[in-house]
Amino acid sequence: MPVDKVQLQHKFGIISHNHRQNLLERISAPATPTNNIRKPIPCEISHDFIIFYNRCDPLDRSKFDVKASQLLQRVKRRAGLLSGGSGRHVHIPRSWVELTLLARCKGPFRDDVLKVLFASLLTAPPSVDNIPSLF
Repeated sequence: MPVDKVQLQHKFGIISHNHRQNLLERISAPATPTNNIRKPIPCEISHDFIIFYNRCDPLDRSKFDVKASQLLQRVKRRAGLLSGGSGRHVHIPRSWVELTLLARCKGPFRDDVLKVLFASLLTAPPSVDNIPSLF
């Protein structure tokens, strides 16, 4: 029994020829992102935050202190200090990297960060995977 091939036709309805050509071009064009700019994650520690924190006036620093304390609480959780070092959220190397970034902030906030880093270093289980994140 012979197999008949039926030609596939794309019917868009009643539209003009120019509009049909534009539709065909948009459909056949590969999907390319129009905006490649990476949006910052609000809970991410970035070098821009550290630069702004260090350059701002002591009078305007209260806004940055609130953000820095939120970041420090998140890092404490990630370091496992609040949960006894267990849980899915604990990631020791990443927390140490974030703590070393936060330690670059000048002022009284730096002492709190270094205390947390020291406590995390004392309580973390020794592992070969954790060591490279400190250097």
